[in-house]
Amino acid sequence: MTIDEATTFLVYVQIPIKDVLLNNPVNTNNHFLNTLLIRLSTWILGDSDFSVRLPALIGHLLYIVFSFKLIRAISNQTIVIICGIVLLHLNPYFMDFFGLARGYGLSWGLMMASMYYLYRYLEERKNNYINWSFVFAGLSVYSILIGLNYFLALIVAFNPVSYTH
Repeated sequence: MTIDEATTFLVYVQIPIKDVLLNNPVNTNNHFLNTLLIRLSTWILGDSDFSVRLPALIGHLLYIVFSFKLIRAISNQTIVIICGIVLLHLNPYFMDFFGLARGYGLSWGLMMASMYYLYRYLEERKNNYINWSFVFAGLSVYSILIGLNYFLALIVAFNPVSYTH
C-alpha cells in the first residue's frame, strides 16, 4: 500500500463524515467520494487491502463497461473495436491507478460513463442522456477535484450543441 493510500485510510476514513466533506484537515489526499466509499466498504467488509481498494475496482468496472459500450456505439467494425480496446485498456501506467485506493480510478470510470451518455445524447437528442452525462461528470469531480477539467469541458462542448436544436 502506498503512502497516499495509507494516508487516505488512516486520516480521512477515520474522521467524522462532516470533516471528510469539509476537507478538514486540508489535504489533497482527500478524494471525497472515494473516501466515503472506502469508509463504506471497510465498514461492510472490514479493514483489508481489498476493501480499501474496492472503490477503485468499481471505477475500473465502470470504465470497462462504459468504454465497451461507447466503442460499440461508435462502430461495430471489428478493427475499430479492437483498436479502441487496445487504446483504452492496455496502457499499464493508466491501468495502474485502478488498483490504488485513490480517487483517480473511480473518477475515470465515472468520466467514461459521462462520455458514453454524451455520445448517446448527440446521437438521439434525448434529454435523459445528457442528464446522466452531467450526473456522472459531477460524481467524477466529487471523486477527485481534477475531474473539474472534464466537467468544464463538457459544459463548454454541450452549450453550442444544445443551441443547435
